[in-house]
Amino acid sequence: MEVIATPTQLQQILGPNLVRTAKLDVAKLYLPKISIDSRKIMPGQWFLAIKGAHKDGHDFIEEALENGALGYIAEHPIAADKHPHIRVKSSLKAYHSFAARWRNNFLTTPVIAITGSAGKTTAKEMTALMLSKFGKVHASFLNNNNELGVPKTILGLNSSHDFLVLEFGARHRNDIEVLTEICQPDISVCLNVYSNHLEMFKNQDAIYKAKTDILRSKSLKKAITCADDDKLLNKAQEICGNKVVTFGHNPISDILVAKDARDYASFRVANSSYQIHSQFLHSCAAINFAAALAIAKALDLDLSVCARALEDFNGIKGRYLVHRFGGNIVIDDSYNASPESMQEGIVSCMRHPGKKILFLGDMLELGDKSEEKHLHIAETCLRHQPDKVITVGSKSEIIHRAISNTIDAKHFTSADAANIFAKELQEKNSVTYIKASNSIGLEKIVTTLISKYSGEDVAV
Repeated sequence: MEVIATPTQLQQILGPNLVRTAKLDVAKLYLPKISIDSRKIMPGQWFLAIKGAHKDGHDFIEEALENGALGYIAEHPIAADKHPHIRVKSSLKAYHSFAARWRNNFLTTPVIAITGSAGKTTAKEMTALMLSKFGKVHASFLNNNNELGVPKTILGLNSSHDFLVLEFGARHRNDIEVLTEICQPDISVCLNVYSNHLEMFKNQDAIYKAKTDILRSKSLKKAITCADDDKLLNKAQEICGNKVVTFGHNPISDILVAKDARDYASFRVANSSYQIHSQFLHSCAAINFAAALAIAKALDLDLSVCARALEDFNGIKGRYLVHRFGGNIVIDDSYNASPESMQEGIVSCMRHPGKKILFLGDMLELGDKSEEKHLHIAETCLRHQPDKVITVGSKSEIIHRAISNTIDAKHFTSADAANIFAKELQEKNSVTYIKASNSIGLEKIVTTLISKYSGEDVAV
């Protein structure tokens, strides 16, 4: 731990963001003992009050102190305050500064940061699993990938860890630039650039700019990206020069996907070949495995050991996690959806034997491209001919109208209504695939079907 006992030390960390301090001599601040959750204060922690979109942490300062916080960091103190506290102009910037300071205490610990429009959580979990064969890994929990989750993950790093694996998300133009500045990754990975969040960005070029900001780390040793996207590859080479390590189906790839079969993939790296046999039957499994192997190559690890480790990957809750119940399969891909990831999910679902049933909900944040992108999903359904398609929400009704003359299709305006239908489904030897933007709420259909096929009763 690093003790911060004087205003001078704080000034070095926070710079002009620091306004004043009170009673640091009574309760010293120890990095990394900072919490932004007043309900989960641990012994020795300070509470950092951040104003969010829905709640203001300043309203919970007294609760945090009652729960044992030694002091607090805030943009304005509570009335008649006698507690140790640090006043700052921006609590969020202070959080970032503390995380950046803590990261600098671990300069010999490789920091790997991963972004992309789709697949970043899967790639992060694959990477963490693979690296666990070589040491202790500290990684972003679930999708703690934003301006709060990344600093929280960094502050959880300690001297027992051999690797830090971070996931970066982006909903605004400078998000990844800020996260990169905080953690200064040694290895930066940009998996892909899709049309997610077009509503938030001016155009596709703006998304490319935002995602490739991860490659601008001052500590960068290697930049990893997909050689299948010429524009992405060119930007990576422009920014990073000969530090780029590539993966993909493109013959120029350093990690080449040589074969992508139903239950295994083979890779060529220089004059060597590697195979990964897997039950993770997503159409993008091979490309994600290749990204993980590119990280291993950048770290100069034994690729044979890495390939064997990756065979144990079976998916993540909400991100193409396959549940098997005798003759029935439920594929939970309900966490989120972009047009590209939904198309890939449908194609992947069709790899499984059995009657195909799709629950497809709205894809959000597509702006004026929404109708066009939903029609593309309809075209994918028409091309692959699943046995039944159930659409959910106002935007996905476009899919229903486009396919209902050809495919057995139903439409529901809400996840609750679709969930009742799921409860009543009577199918044997079926493969049910569930995907939508997270706020549509299709995870309840996953819960219903898992309970149904496992023989448990569930309320809908």
